[in-house]
Amino acid sequence: MKLLFLLSMAIIASIFFAPVSFAQENLASEDFLSEEDIPQATLFPEGSFVQGEEYIDPSSFNSKDVIISPSVMGLNRNQAQKSSFGIKAKVYMGSWDLNGDGNPQKVYNLGGSVQVQQGNGSYKRYPIFYRWSLLSGGVFDTDGEPGMEMVFNTGPQIKILSDRSGEVRSYSIRLGSWALLSGGVQDIDNQPGNELLFNVGPYIRVVNDRAGKNDKHLISEGSWALLGGGFMEINGQPGDEIVFNIGKLIKVFAPNFTKPKEYLVSTGSWALLSGGVVDTDGQPGDEMIFNIGNHIKIISHRTQKSRDYRVAQWGESNWALLLGGLTDTDGRPGAEIAINAAYQISIICDQRGEVRRYRTRIPWSLTTIEDRNGKAGSEVGFSEYNKRYFIDDVAGKVHQEK
Repeated sequence: MKLLFLLSMAIIASIFFAPVSFAQENLASEDFLSEEDIPQATLFPEGSFVQGEEYIDPSSFNSKDVIISPSVMGLNRNQAQKSSFGIKAKVYMGSWDLNGDGNPQKVYNLGGSVQVQQGNGSYKRYPIFYRWSLLSGGVFDTDGEPGMEMVFNTGPQIKILSDRSGEVRSYSIRLGSWALLSGGVQDIDNQPGNELLFNVGPYIRVVNDRAGKNDKHLISEGSWALLGGGFMEINGQPGDEIVFNIGKLIKVFAPNFTKPKEYLVSTGSWALLSGGVVDTDGQPGDEMIFNIGNHIKIISHRTQKSRDYRVAQWGESNWALLLGGLTDTDGRPGAEIAINAAYQISIICDQRGEVRRYRTRIPWSLTTIEDRNGKAGSEVGFSEYNKRYFIDDVAGKVHQEK
């Protein structure tokens, strides 16, 4: 009986305490990465290996520091759970000046944390989260102080690593889905450092890391989108405004999302004219130019007024902006808008509040828009029936080329 008991214990020990072998050939070749393989900041799977001098000795960490992905180790989940294997590895992410001394520092992915090289050759380790990714672009100046910050997406939060101050700051974004706004790393308060802008459904959330603020601003309960690039200088004062398309209206926020102002564009269909954020009245700040069918609408946020111009004399809506047609043609401050309106070329001069129309014959084609006489203002060249003409908009005349 005693012999049977000892035999049983030996069998149990062989099952539970047998060494687990992790053959190197089970690891895919792409899991072995060197610094030369990674020219820029990239997030890699937790526990990817690095060959050569950058490998960390497993004995230098606690087992909780890095969890090796079972897929990286060539194991199924059950095998991984049953083993206490604790290889520790780091993956080179990139080099940036994070402490403001002007010298790039190597940064490594340690799984749930990152490691930043210090000037004296030592390293600092910063806990991030068990799952994270580097935010798009990833490394920015967010606090206005020397050195860049690293920004991490950890799900409902972002975390900002400041190696200069030696801390990781957390900001809640949303429990549900969210996204960094297009162009959403901007200085919008005219103070040092960039703000981070996030699309969180009906709202925009603005993280001001310099001030430690995390505010949200209602855009629309319905659908919305940035108008054009969204950030534009349209009131003649320092700082860009932020402009949203919210259906028949546009909504303009002053820098730092203050003083919202709405403008009716059209109850029908409309579109921002191509290249249609430009100075048209010769005053500080750009105007916004909209195609609303057989009209052009120009909105001036500086004056908080809009102006409509009929494009074609007979009300046709089949027209197009001439190539290069947002330009100075009359030699005065502000750009004109040159339009192909079928039987005529229409030039809108918003600075004077008028439309000048030059008759053409079908078919005709644009040749150039350029300065031909060395005087202020460009001339509009076109050809019809093998003859070439140009419009001298300063004089209000059409001349045939000789």
